[in-house]
Amino acid sequence: MCDPVTLSIVATAATVAGTVTSTMASYQQKRYEAKLNQANQAQENQRVLDAMQRGDTAVRDVARRHSQLAGAQRAAMAANGIDLTFGSGEDFLGDTAMIGREEVTTVRENTRREVMGYDINAANFGAAANAARSAATGALVSGALQTVATVAGGAQRVGKIKADRAAGASGWGG
Repeated sequence: MCDPVTLSIVATAATVAGTVTSTMASYQQKRYEAKLNQANQAQENQRVLDAMQRGDTAVRDVARRHSQLAGAQRAAMAANGIDLTFGSGEDFLGDTAMIGREEVTTVRENTRREVMGYDINAANFGAAANAARSAATGALVSGALQTVATVAGGAQRVGKIKADRAAGASGWGG
C-alpha cells in the first residue's frame, strides 16, 4: 500500500491534469466558436456588398425600362398627332415618369432593408465572436485558478499528514 503523502501528491497531480485538460478543451472550443463567428460575419459583409450591387443594377434596369417605355409612348403619340407638351399627352408621360420613380424608390427601399438585415447579422456574428474570445480567456483564467486551488489543497493535505505523523499519528487519518 502507498504512503499517504504519495497518495495525496498523486491525487493532486491527477486533479491538476484533469483541470488543465478540461481548461484547454474549453479554451479551444471557444476559440473555434470565435473563428466560426468571424467567418460568418465576413460572409454577411459579402452579402451586404452583393445586395448593394444587385440593388444598383435593378435601379438601373428599372430606369432604362421606363425610359424606353416613355420613348415608345412619345413616338406613338407623335405618330398619332398628339401634342406631347400639353393636355393628356403631357399627363400620360408624367404618369409614366411618376410610376418609374416609384418603382426605383421601391427597389431602393427593398435593397436598403436587405442590406440592413445582413448588417445586423454581421454585427451579431461579430458580437458572438467577441463573446467567445472572452469566454476562452475566462476558461484559461478559471482553469489556472482551479489548478492553483488544487495544488494548494494538495499541499495542505500533505502538510497535515506530515504534522499528524510528527505528532505520533499514523498519517492515515488516525
